[in-house]
Amino acid sequence: MITIATLGMRNWCCFKGQQTLKLTPTFYAVVAEGPVNPDESNWLGKSATLAAIDWCLWGRKPEHVRTKGDLITWGEKSM
Repeated sequence: MITIATLGMRNWCCFKGQQTLKLTPTFYAVVAEGPVNPDESNWLGKSATLAAIDWCLWGRKPEHVRTKGDLITWGEKSM
């Protein structure tokens, strides 16, 4: 079993800058609420967060990504 203690992202997809999640060995659900409309949850980074784990562990790109350059936040030079 793999246990992830920390997930760090820098300019990963929609997450600009450095982002760090500290995790404990438990079960998680990834949910989001829009800042204006709490019933809205599209395009808030749920899939990008899970894709970051897949990328780190196995090197698999998300389905919407054509090249590795597409993983970098728009306008940034590196991730």
